Amino acid sequence: MPARSDSASRFARFLDGKPKSATFPCAPAEGSLRLDRDEALGYLGYGDQELDCELAARFNAIAKECEETLSPAYSWAAFAIERNVPDGEGTGVYLSGTSACLEGTSMAAHMEGAAGVALLSCTAGMASERAIARYQATSPTEALFYSACASALVEACTNRVEAEVVGEASEAGLRTNWRFSPGYGDAPLSMQPALLRALGAPGRLAVSCTDNFLLVPSKSITAAIGLFEPGARAAGVRRSCATCSLGQVCMIRKQGRTCHG
Repeated sequence: MPARSDSASRFARFLDGKPKSATFPCAPAEGSLRLDRDEALGYLGYGDQELDCELAARFNAIAKECEETLSPAYSWAAFAIERNVPDGEGTGVYLSGTSACLEGTSMAAHMEGAAGVALLSCTAGMASERAIARYQATSPTEALFYSACASALVEACTNRVEAEVVGEASEAGLRTNWRFSPGYGDAPLSMQPALLRALGAPGRLAVSCTDNFLLVPSKSITAAIGLFEPGARAAGVRRSCATCSLGQVCMIRKQGRTCHG
């Protein structure tokens, strides 16, 4: 009985709904982010194609500029689930202590069996918007390169934050599934404002959304990660390091442990 009580207490402390926010420094400072250049090229539609020497030099210069001038910021918080309505009227996942509802049958299915949800928001900041606008006025090619590289950098930020969530959840005795963003499946973009408010993102990160629910700055991401008690039977819970995309940034593996037992 005491062990169960201790676990419940740890879960409650973790699922407190209090946002944690920080900013990554520009490269080459310790703890700075590196963008995946192959990923950025994929956004540009290059895939397995190679850039010629002149374009490659221009692309690499832009990638380096992104890393050395942008300071991605983030906020995340973990909430207990009040109720999960899998279908019918009001379908979605309702979070305790906030007006946020993760709408849609696909989101409800992703969170089936979860005890809580971690919400996160990451952004490359308005500096990325200004740089893109500047390049659009002088060089469309550089503008395209910068947009792709900034997208890859905010993805690197989101991977790092997801790894932080997974690590802290593991310390609290909880397991996780994969992040799921508005726009996936039938999860509507209209939930963006509530997610941002729950994280205090408008004030903490200067992230907002348009009337069409697109994020501003555009190089921003919101997502939800399911949090599960040990033994919970749920699809998508991490069960192997081999299939996890966080291998290079996983804090748990660096400690010689895993999040999946």
